[in-house]
Amino acid sequence: MSHRNSQWRVRGDRRFQVADSPTFPCQSKLEGAFPMTIRSNRNRSRQTSRRLILENVEARCLMAADGFDWAPDAFADLTVPAEISSLSIQSDSDQAADGPSPVLMVISNQDFWYQDYADTRASLEAAGLEVVVAAATTEVARPHARSGQGSDGGMVRPDLALTDVNADDYSAIVFSGGWGMAQYQYGFEGNYHNDAYNGNRDMKLIVNDLINQFIEQDKHVAAVCYGVSVLAYAEVDGEALLQGRTVTGWNGTAPGADGVGETARRQIESRGATMLASKSIGDASTAADDVYIDGKIITAENYDSAGYFGTVVARQVIDDFTSQPNDDGQPGDDGPTDQSQPKPVLMVIANQDFYHREYYESRESLEAAGLEVVVAAATTETATPHAISVVEGREPNVDPDIALADVNADDYSTIVFIGGYGAASYQYAFEGTYDNGSYQGDDSVKVIVNDLINDFVEQDKYVTAICNGVTVLAWARVDGVSPIDGHTVSSWAGTLPNADGGQTQVTRDHIESNGATQVASGSVGDTSTATDDVIIDGNIITAENFDSASAFGAVVAEQVIEAFNASAEATDQAILELVGA
Repeated sequence: MSHRNSQWRVRGDRRFQVADSPTFPCQSKLEGAFPMTIRSNRNRSRQTSRRLILENVEARCLMAADGFDWAPDAFADLTVPAEISSLSIQSDSDQAADGPSPVLMVISNQDFWYQDYADTRASLEAAGLEVVVAAATTEVARPHARSGQGSDGGMVRPDLALTDVNADDYSAIVFSGGWGMAQYQYGFEGNYHNDAYNGNRDMKLIVNDLINQFIEQDKHVAAVCYGVSVLAYAEVDGEALLQGRTVTGWNGTAPGADGVGETARRQIESRGATMLASKSIGDASTAADDVYIDGKIITAENYDSAGYFGTVVARQVIDDFTSQPNDDGQPGDDGPTDQSQPKPVLMVIANQDFYHREYYESRESLEAAGLEVVVAAATTETATPHAISVVEGREPNVDPDIALADVNADDYSTIVFIGGYGAASYQYAFEGTYDNGSYQGDDSVKVIVNDLINDFVEQDKYVTAICNGVTVLAWARVDGVSPIDGHTVSSWAGTLPNADGGQTQVTRDHIESNGATQVASGSVGDTSTATDDVIIDGNIITAENFDSASAFGAVVAEQVIEAFNASAEATDQAILELVGA
């Protein structure tokens, strides 16, 4: 898959932007001694930083997950080679406008769990997010002994005191684990044996107010391990925050209180939450993937889950940011509006004589699967279908959302060509002349359509068509040949509009003259019907006719969603491996 304008964030709030970088993985031309930490910038468009923009450089991609460039902690040593054609420096001044606000991580000044803190923070920063650490005071915070810290003792000096925190400045709040977090439990009425865990009422009120502010601002409130107990004892509008929610958290003991032993589970469930069993999420042999999202509440079981927990929080924060409107009222910031789901499907119809049933039933299946459909045509003027093709009771005419000239393939997960004689107007390499001038189309539009098909092919996305729409693929040219050359397809078993003075145009002839094999009508699945005649051959998906439209939409949706999930899982797995989870 081709990646252009890939962004690299580096230590010291700098990143390299490599223009026109080649397909992953690629051979480096950056070498020598320019020490830097390359971190993931997945789903981020900009951040407060100085940026070095390097043009026309091949960059070695250390991870092949889509949209995720990362160098592990044996960080790359690089120098700027002679191949760089230009260098410019840009400064960003407005952090709020440039990227997600920092994540606020809360630890205790005594007995925080170091691995909960360190692994969570590493994943957040690997995703390109800034982390600000807060505690009751800015005095050095001391972790539990043997909680994952190295020989340096794992001391952490908080960036600011909780009294100085303004929720407006942060994208999410994350409570780390460790028994010391008990000092923030607002609704806890007992008395811990270790007085350091009791905290004071004023600090508990400050923390509870902060949680309320994050909830009010519809921001994520997250906790790992024993930090979940802070959420359990928080109160919003007079009720326990976790009342009626499902969470995961520390399955061991809590600090002793009032002369008896405590368990974290009892504390959490006493506040109305349902707490999942240990290791019950995903792989039952480990807690590494035990992270649970319930609305804006994100919880993780323990230190083993911390690396993935940070990844999940980062993804949610980034998704929230990219879905926010810009000053121009459009979602996001130079990128897709929501990285938690696939991009929209681009459906192409003809402005005259598209087949309505193919359009309607394909779209209905795509939308039933939760996918957004954007309709494009040569112009945004009202598109009219074949009269005989209209689904009874449905509006026959369609107002396209966008003209083909304004389409950017980057914004869509797949392209779908709907049939009807009008589809002939998009046949790029067809050299005949249709007797009906409206089917002949405009050469400039044919070029646009062909370029779009090339863009989707280059981006390794599905290119799909139904009925006579398959002839658009047949007459397209990618590197000089049809994109369906050598493929097996299903398509309309009848004719296209007459051409060259009344000569009958057989759809099969158009398709097979361009190197594809068209299966017989009704030959896929149940031979008594064409309703299931849909063929997937690589990244080409084709369907026979209007009877196949519903299944066609469902198959396209399934493939798009599977591809999206595979990409997301590959990214998450790569992050887990890089942070050592």
